[in-house]
Amino acid sequence: MDFVSPSFLIGAGITAIAALFYRSVVPSNTAHLPGLHAYQSPQAQNVGSTPTQILDNLKNDLSSPDLYPPHLLPNGAWLETPIGRVRYHVFGPADGRELIYVNGLSAVCGTSQDFLTKMAAAGFRVLAYDHFGRGHSSCPPGMYDLSFHVTQLRLLVLETRFNDGGFVLVGNSMGGAISTDYARRYPDDVKALALLAPAGVMERPAISKVLAVPYLGEFLVHGLSEQLRNFGFGAPHARSPSITDDTTFLEVVNIMQSRVNPGHRRAILQTVRNLTLWGMESTFEEVGKHGRKVVVVWGTADRVVPYPVSRKVCSLIPGAKLVTVDGAGHLLVSDHAKLVSEALIRGVL
Repeated sequence: MDFVSPSFLIGAGITAIAALFYRSVVPSNTAHLPGLHAYQSPQAQNVGSTPTQILDNLKNDLSSPDLYPPHLLPNGAWLETPIGRVRYHVFGPADGRELIYVNGLSAVCGTSQDFLTKMAAAGFRVLAYDHFGRGHSSCPPGMYDLSFHVTQLRLLVLETRFNDGGFVLVGNSMGGAISTDYARRYPDDVKALALLAPAGVMERPAISKVLAVPYLGEFLVHGLSEQLRNFGFGAPHARSPSITDDTTFLEVVNIMQSRVNPGHRRAILQTVRNLTLWGMESTFEEVGKHGRKVVVVWGTADRVVPYPVSRKVCSLIPGAKLVTVDGAGHLLVSDHAKLVSEALIRGVL
C-alpha cells in the first residue's frame, strides 16, 4: 500500500474546506439576484421618511435591510429592462428643467435625499435611480463595466423621455465617469454637465489590483468583507462596527448592503474589476470639445479621488468651472448638500 504523507492529507483537507466555503458564500456569476427590497420587512414603510428618523429608529442595527426604505424619494417606480429591474424616481415641477443624478460606486439615490430635494425645490425635474446591484434595483449577472452602466442610464432616459429636450447630467464619483462617457456617446442629450469629484482619470487604487485576482477577490469580498473594511476598503469611516454621531447615512446603508445582499457584494466586485475608473483622459477630452456648460466640484480633503486630480479634469475640459470646497472630503453630496446644490444652480442655469 502506497504511503500518503500527512502534509498531502492536510493540504487536501484545506483545499476541500476552502472549496466548500467558497461555494457556500460566493454567489454564481450567472444567477439573477434580487435587490434590497426582497430582504425587507413589511415595517420598512414605517421606519421614517428622513435619514435622521431612520437612524434614530434603527440605531446600531447595521444588518437591518429596512435602513434603506423604498420611499425616501417621492414617486418611486420600476422599469423592467432586458438586463434587470431598475428602481427610479422622478419628481419636481412638471415643467422644470430636467436633471439626472448618477450615484457613485456603492451609493443609492435615497442617501442623496437632501441634495436632490433641494434641486427639485430650485425648479428642476429630477430623475434619480439605483444602479444595478445597489439598493432596490435588481442584481443581474454581468460585467458591470462602463458600457453596462451607461446602458442602464440610457434605458432610463428613453423610458422617461428626458432626452426630448435635453437635460442636466450630474455625476458623483463613479457616476462622474459614467456621466462623462454618456455625454460622449449621446452629446445632444446633455445640455450641461456637473461632475462631483469624478472618477475616470485618477490613479488606480492598489486594492483594485488585489480584487482583480480570480478567486482571491471573491474570497475577500464575500468571505472577509468585514475584515476587508477594517483595512479601509469602502466608504471612509465604514470600519465602525456601529452607528456613531460621526457616521453618515450613506456609510450606514453601504455597510448594511454589503452584509445583507450577496448580489450587492458581487456587483461591487465586478464593478471594481471591470469599470475602469482611470485612463479615461481621451473621453474627458472629447467631452471638453463640445462647448456645453461644465461644473466641477471638489473637496480639498478628498482621500478617494484626491483634489489635485481636479486640475487634470479641468485641463481636459478647458471650459469647466471648478468649485472648490475647502476641507471637504469625498462625500460632497452627503456632507455639503446645500453648498453643492447652490454651486450647481449657479453653474448650470
